[in-house]
Amino acid sequence: MKLKDEFPTHLSAKEFNISQINLGHISLDNRYEYKIILTNTGEIPLDFKLFDYQIQSHLKIELTPEKGHLNVGDSCDIHILVDANHVGQFNETFQYKILSSIYGQTSYEDNQFDDFQTSPMPSITIYGKVIGPTFDISQTKIDFGTVSYGFSYVQKFEIRNKSEIPLDYNLNLVPDKSFELREFKISPNCGTVAKFSTQT
Repeated sequence: MKLKDEFPTHLSAKEFNISQINLGHISLDNRYEYKIILTNTGEIPLDFKLFDYQIQSHLKIELTPEKGHLNVGDSCDIHILVDANHVGQFNETFQYKILSSIYGQTSYEDNQFDDFQTSPMPSITIYGKVIGPTFDISQTKIDFGTVSYGFSYVQKFEIRNKSEIPLDYNLNLVPDKSFELREFKISPNCGTVAKFSTQT
């Protein structure tokens, strides 16, 4: 039987201890963990279930547990796991569906959360920005000066990784009209610079 009656929302009061988490600037390819608390501040027991939500960013965000039961006055730790696997800003809001036991039912099946009238849903907003490595190059222009035909000349520069995450690089030469008359080689032309390290 589908229950269509609305129940008094003040009886099934529930809330997170915070409404949003500002992660600020977080580093690419790192994992971050947070904890919030869901509390049943109402006068009757309740069941909760994470509302199905399509994450808008490319991040992997998990909230656990996804469902559970809270008696009057009880609290539950909700753990949030964020995998910063994509550079850019993000702003995601997650909600938990709530069903109260006002009708004498002590627990609900997953499909009943879709069928029954639920009370207003507690939500948590997570936002911030994933940033990639910070780096610089020791020189932006290399002048070989006057060179003699048939001889090899070497110039060096450095790639400095100033961040706490590894930097992958791949260097390519962009030819101009006379490129075929000369021969250049970059070594190494690709690789990884460890955090707070330098590659020559």
